[in-house]
Amino acid sequence: KSHPSIIEYSILKSRIKELTGHFKEAIEIGEISLDKARENEDINLQLMAISAIIYGKWRMSDFKSGLILINEGLDIARNFQPEETIFETLASLYNVYGLIYWSRKQLDWAMLHFNQGLKLRISNKEPNAISYSLNNIGNTFLLMNDLKNASIYFNESMNMRKHHDFKPGIAASYNSLGRYYEVLKDYPAALENYTFSLKTWYEIGNNQFIGKTYR
Repeated sequence: KSHPSIIEYSILKSRIKELTGHFKEAIEIGEISLDKARENEDINLQLMAISAIIYGKWRMSDFKSGLILINEGLDIARNFQPEETIFETLASLYNVYGLIYWSRKQLDWAMLHFNQGLKLRISNKEPNAISYSLNNIGNTFLLMNDLKNASIYFNESMNMRKHHDFKPGIAASYNSLGRYYEVLKDYPAALENYTFSLKTWYEIGNNQFIGKTYR
């Protein structure tokens, strides 16, 4: 059996690979981590590894197998007590559940799962994670053309991220606000926010999101 900290580090490595654009490698590392977590019979690590794999599959638009894994993870979680100790892991599953539905333009389902994740993250009081849920809900309102609520959630997320100086989140929020102003046809404001996003991604050194911002 592997030490839990080694498995957790491997899962973190999978997420880093996903966030830097190495999706296949992220999935492979996540699957190795899941096998080790199963050997250890560690439920929380299994859920963390499942979540990491699903993020990679979402990035590659492999929604079908992603949804199968999410349901497997939720089945595991239902048998885990006390539930409070896995709030963030569960929230991450609900978040990627929402991202898959958002990518498929099934916006009511996306909103449902983003809100389930947000509720757990608020209980867990982890501001960076909360800010991601808020921004994802804002993105969903934007696709629904509900610009008032999109603005509320985008700004709430941005304020939280600036307060905690969470640079990756700040860059993502600027990008979301850029799309918001683009929908409003306020192109100078859109360009300003995209430029701030790009500048922040350069400061972080994340080439994947630099490329996405240019697109």
